[in-house]
Amino acid sequence: ANAPILCYLETSDSLTGDERWLVKELSHNLKNSNDLRLKAMQIIVRPHPFKSYFGNFSFPGVYVIPKEGTWPKDKESIQLYFDTLYFSFAAFGVNTSGFIDAVCCDKPIVSLNLAQYKKTQMETEHFRYLVENDVLEIADRQDLMEVLAKLLAGEDRRRLQRADFVKKFIRPLGLDKSAGEAAAREIEGIALRKVV
Repeated sequence: ANAPILCYLETSDSLTGDERWLVKELSHNLKNSNDLRLKAMQIIVRPHPFKSYFGNFSFPGVYVIPKEGTWPKDKESIQLYFDTLYFSFAAFGVNTSGFIDAVCCDKPIVSLNLAQYKKTQMETEHFRYLVENDVLEIADRQDLMEVLAKLLAGEDRRRLQRADFVKKFIRPLGLDKSAGEAAAREIEGIALRKVV
């Protein structure tokens, strides 16, 4: 319980395919780090809700929660998803809309700069928004451990950008306004315009 947790958010199979190799490499690099905080780090993999390669995955220091990819839809599964993000010091992945959820939980988000994923990353609207708003930390393979160590030490240079992103992109009508009520008003407005 006292060891730091990094949440790995699996990307949709249609964008990246099997990411187990990346989680193994990440875990291996953490365990072989000279930084004792990184060496002690645990990885919780959050499987993609539609298709996941992590169902029977087993690797030291890596925990797949939940075992099967599931969309958070009831109170218990939503709470599990929230807790996974909340108790992690950061979220890591290739390209997932789960990054938006992590930003809403005020967690740093980190992605890896790999040529094989570049095209799918930049062609995805939410990923581009994160990059354009300077919310996403993009690391190269050689500096990833340094990036994680700094975040773990509290050197979070994108905290203000995350807060601005939430205000601008997630809750543009204000943090005190109900998103559900705002959506309902828009839908009613569209329905009324079509009737008239």
